[in-house]
Amino acid sequence: MYVRWKTDNYGRVNAWLVECVRVDGRPRQRTIRYLSSIRGPVNYYGKIDTYRDKFWDTLRSNLNEAQLAGEIDKGGRVAIEKKIAKAVPHSNRKREAEWARLIEEVLKQRTAV
Repeated sequence: MYVRWKTDNYGRVNAWLVECVRVDGRPRQRTIRYLSSIRGPVNYYGKIDTYRDKFWDTLRSNLNEAQLAGEIDKGGRVAIEKKIAKAVPHSNRKREAEWARLIEEVLKQRTAV
């Protein structure tokens, strides 16, 4: 699996989770899930906290859904987040740690039910 970055007609850069599959013996890419989007070039807007916060909030929500649906495992999720963090850095390390803790609690509660 990897993250594909696509720019739409409105200047947003969209992140998509994609996997490689073989169809009739030929390699193809299958889109698994939309992850998030950010306005303008990623490296430029990555400096603006408002855009980054919204980007990461949407990304985490979609990764949670993908993890609960069994589309990715915890190790894959960590690798995806690290890869995306290189293009869109986190805005606040303390906030990120709190988000990670909250995500773990919610996932434990949902799997326990």
